Parts: sequence; structure tokens; C-alpha cells
Amino acid sequence: MIKIQHLASVLTVLALVATLLPASAEATLIGDLIDAEVLDATGASLFKMEQVAVGVGAEFLYTLPGGGAMEADFDDSNLALSFVGEDFYPELTWVFSDLNWVGQSGEIVGITPILTPEPAQTTFTKDSFTVTTFLGRFEEDLLTNTFHIDTRHIPGGNAPEPGVLFLLATGLVGLSRMRRRN
Repeated sequence: MIKIQHLASVLTVLALVATLLPASAEATLIGDLIDAEVLDATGASLFKMEQVAVGVGAEFLYTLPGGGAMEADFDDSNLALSFVGEDFYPELTWVFSDLNWVGQSGEIVGITPILTPEPAQTTFTKDSFTVTTFLGRFEEDLLTNTFHIDTRHIPGGNAPEPGVLFLLATGLVGLSRMRRRN
């Protein structure tokens, strides 16, 4: 009988410690559903898509009037905006919203240009950001601007694993039975 009581106490302590430890999952945009809209220089909407899953390959593709295209490709914490097959592109504003991190809660605290051969202006809120690319020309068939999405991850934003909750519940049940018998 004492062994069962001891086991219940050990399980309860282990479950409590496990719930206090940070989760091992890393935050990522892969698997998140995000929204995008493309605006022209006057602010008129040209293209809008909602609840698009971030995964492998470009999530958003906008065909430019007169040929060529722009695509937006997200990975775990970066965005690549590419101009394809056209040597002239208009001023466009991409608005990305409803960015929520999978694995750990977080908020955007900045946008860092990684590779931006053409000038671009960025603004952000805690769950959205805007990139404005200016009127321009380029010589290649492909031009890519890449940005890193700087985030602050919120401690304790994760729910405990189901297994940890089961251990905690089992230990608490064991302790309550132990108290009733004594």
C-alpha cells in the first residue's frame, strides 16, 4: 500500500514539474492560416486571399498587368517577395494579416530586410505587416526581396501536453485515495 502512495506522490511531482517547464516546440508560421491583400499606389485592392495555409512553395501569386507576376513565399519566419518574368513592376503594397505562430504564441516586433535589391518600405503590428515595393525596373528574369519577421514569443503561451495532464490527474487521484484511506 505504501508503494502505491509513494508512486502517486512521485507522479504528481513529475507532472507539476513538467507543466512548469517550457514546451519544446519551436514557433513557426508553417501550418498557420494567413490573409494577404495587394493594393495599388492609390490604395485600391487588386488581389485578396484569406486563410491560406503556409507550407512548401509560394502561398500567394499575383499576375501583373501586361505580364510577369509577383509571388509571396513564407517559411517558418521569413517572407520572400519575388518578381518573375517582367523587367518593370508597379508600386504595390502587400498586406499580410492574421499571422499566428504554430507551436508557441508570439507577436511581431520588427521586420528585418535580409536581401532587398530594390527599395521597400515595411510597417507592422503584432499580428500583421505591410511591404510596399516601389515603381522600378530590373534586368534579370527574377528579383527577390527577402525579409525576416522578428518576433517576441510569449512565455506560457502554450497549453500543456495531454500526457502531462494525464500524469497530473492520475497523481492527484492517487493522492486523494491515499488521504481517504488514512
